[in-house]
Amino acid sequence: MQVLKFGGTSIADATSILRVLKIIEDRTSNSCKIGVVLSAVSGVTNFLVESTENCYDSNEIKQRKKQLLTKHLD
Repeated sequence: MQVLKFGGTSIADATSILRVLKIIEDRTSNSCKIGVVLSAVSGVTNFLVESTENCYDSNEIKQRKKQLLTKHLD
């Protein structure tokens, strides 16, 4: 079994994700069992760490949640 891990810039946008899908398809074509792990998109880990290290009021928390959602939908 092979484990493939992708995160950061390797899943930063649609083009990158399509590239990852191609890698996964290539690995599965030889009947090898694989596991796939996806970690945070580029910049998200730092954003979350910064969010937890600082005190934010409820309005700031709502704004940061909105920023995070926008990053994933863009």
